[in-house]
Amino acid sequence: MVGSTVTSSMTTSSLVSLQDMSQGDRERVVSGVTLSSDVVEKLKDTQITTMKETVYEVNNNVKIMGMCIRSTSQYLVRLKESIPRGNWMKFVKSELIEGLKPRQIQDLTSSWEKWLKDTDLTDSQLQLVGSRTLARLGNVSKEARDKAKQKIKKKDGVFGPKDLNEILFQLGEEGGDDGPKNVMDIVKQKNDITRSMKTQIANLEKENKKLKKKNSEIMTQLTTTTETLKAQIFSYKDFENLQEENSNLQQQINELQSKEK
Repeated sequence: MVGSTVTSSMTTSSLVSLQDMSQGDRERVVSGVTLSSDVVEKLKDTQITTMKETVYEVNNNVKIMGMCIRSTSQYLVRLKESIPRGNWMKFVKSELIEGLKPRQIQDLTSSWEKWLKDTDLTDSQLQLVGSRTLARLGNVSKEARDKAKQKIKKKDGVFGPKDLNEILFQLGEEGGDDGPKNVMDIVKQKNDITRSMKTQIANLEKENKKLKKKNSEIMTQLTTTTETLKAQIFSYKDFENLQEENSNLQQQINELQSKEK
C-alpha cells in the first residue's frame, strides 16, 4: 500500500488505503466523498457507505497506476544514465523487471526522456495511455502532442494508437513505426481512387450519351416505319375501293348488255 504513516489530517485526496487508517480517519474520509442523489436513490446507508469506500479506493488505484508509470519511467532513465550503453541493453533484455518486456522498458524510458518528465498530465490521466503510445508521443510534433494531451484530459476513455493516428493524419504527420507510414502516400492513394472513380463516371456518362443517341435513332426509324405502314394501309384501302367500283361498273355493263338482247 502507498503511504505507511497515517495522520489525523486524512482527506479524500489521500493515497492511503482505508484499511490502513484508524477508525476515525476512515469515517472522516468516507464521509467526505460526495455522491450524486440519483446514484444513491433508494439505497440503504450501508450500501451508500460501500459506494463511497469504493469511489475512494478505486480513485486511489487509478492515481497510483499513473504514479507507477511516472515513477517507473524515471527510475529506468536514472539507471540508463548511470551505466554504459552495453550494460543498459543487457539489463533491458535480462528479464530482471517482472511484467515488462524489453520493448516496454525502452518505451517508458524514451517517454520520460522526450516529454513525460515535463508533462502536466495528472496521474489519473496518465494511466489512460499505454507505454507504446507514450513513446510515440515523444516522436511527434508539439502540435500533435498538445492535441493528444487535450483529448486525454477530456477523459473519453483509453487513448490508444488509433487516436494518435487520427491526430497525425489530420496534421499530415508521420508517426514512426506504429503510425501512418507515409501520410502523403495515403493521400495519394485516396486521390488515385477518386480519379479512378471520376474516370469511371465519365466513361459511364459517355456510354449513356451513346445509348441515348442510338435510342433516338431507333425511335426515328420506328416513326418512319410506322408512317410507311400507315401509307401502305391507306393505299391498300384505295385499291379495295377501286376494285369495288370496278365490280359495280362491270355489273352495270352486264345489265345493259342483257337489256339490249
